[in-house]
Amino acid sequence: MQRQDIQIRPFDRASDIPALLRLIQAVEDVDQTGQDSSEESLRAEFEWMGHDPQSDRWVAAETGKEDCLLGHSWTFSQTPARSILHIAVLPAARRQGIGSALLCTALDRIASKGARQAVSVAEVDNLAASAFLRNRGFEVAGYNRFFTADAAADLPAPRWPGGYKALPLSQFRDLAYFVEAANACYSTMWGHAQNTKLSTVEGYQQSMANYPEYFNPDGMFVVFDERDSVCGLCLGNLEQGGQERHQAKIIDSPAILPERQPEELLRPLVLTCMHWLNTLSDGEFRLETWGDSESAVSVYSDLGFTLLPHGLEAEFLLELA
Repeated sequence: MQRQDIQIRPFDRASDIPALLRLIQAVEDVDQTGQDSSEESLRAEFEWMGHDPQSDRWVAAETGKEDCLLGHSWTFSQTPARSILHIAVLPAARRQGIGSALLCTALDRIASKGARQAVSVAEVDNLAASAFLRNRGFEVAGYNRFFTADAAADLPAPRWPGGYKALPLSQFRDLAYFVEAANACYSTMWGHAQNTKLSTVEGYQQSMANYPEYFNPDGMFVVFDERDSVCGLCLGNLEQGGQERHQAKIIDSPAILPERQPEELLRPLVLTCMHWLNTLSDGEFRLETWGDSESAVSVYSDLGFTLLPHGLEAEFLLELA
């Protein structure tokens, strides 16, 4: 049962940032999830696509102590059909109904936007967070994995089966091929927007305009077969911040059509992206995946990738009526 002296209210961007940063840091000090608790990271969240910080964020505070937050939550629309939500409560204030109240507020907002699914992420070894979600009807739908590998300047060359190749968007210059590959490969992979709503060329054009550092045409690779049909893709970019030549090199969501011997093609695709990233930075590699199969994980392990601390997450799904 929720404490009667707790107020759940919309986040106030003008006045709540200092208190929210203190709350996020206090939660991280105990939970040790690896969350970035900087003001820069928080303000970057305000610019997420599908997110309005005034309407999609809430805080919990004790009446009369508005500058001492006990919890917060947020949501954003991944697609019109699916919204992502997050809830965090000060460790000393848990088991007092605050998390449940924040969840109800977020779910009301999600339902008002017409979404059919609510998704929340928890590390697999965070038993308290998993139990909280399971007890409220959420079920595990898929897993996210985040890997690291040494800088490895001396990489083996990609070896493609006859007729197959990976080309960056900057060479074939038709974004429709990249969109086709994303829709075909990600539509069956949990955690990607394409498994609820297919992407469009216009949508990717907007994303490339809004996030040019993330969508670099030189690092947007598409796999073509011997008939020039698309059958895979991968996105490479550099982690923002840090010294220019030592930024971490990000390999994002490599994927192959399941009917195209994915393990045979996944290795040269990842190596192609790694070789390109080595021309940009001396930093370590990071590999980010959503909904990958265990066989894909084996390919990554063979290439020297290991899970980061806190690098295995479960995605919990709640189907809304």
